[in-house]
Amino acid sequence: MDFFLPEKGLSDLLEDAIEPTEAPTEAREGLWLLAGSRALAQAKRLIARRDIRSGAVLSEALEVFEGHFDFV
Repeated sequence: MDFFLPEKGLSDLLEDAIEPTEAPTEAREGLWLLAGSRALAQAKRLIARRDIRSGAVLSEALEVFEGHFDFV
């Protein structure tokens, strides 16, 4: 069985390493995902160092997708 491993995902988005339009991966027609990876552990440390609530970091990163998808 072959698995598709997206090159970019949620950790890249949280770290501002990519534009938001580069983050979602089309898993199949009509289904877009933000891939997670071991890199999320590094992103978690970066989030912890920010001055705002950690939950707000994720909310702000995902704001750009509101209105473009049925569920964010």
